[in-house]
Amino acid sequence: MKKLLSLALIIAVGFLVGCQKSEEEKAADAMNDATKAATNAIPK
Repeated sequence: MKKLLSLALIIAVGFLVGCQKSEEEKAADAMNDATKAATNAIPK
């Protein structure tokens, strides 16, 4: 449960950072980066 919460938090932060750039493409890139980082951060 904690891992899922961390994942959601990382994605939310990435999304907010992307939205501040106010360009959809950059927001999408930020989301992708955040998702990749979160995926790598979760212990297997």
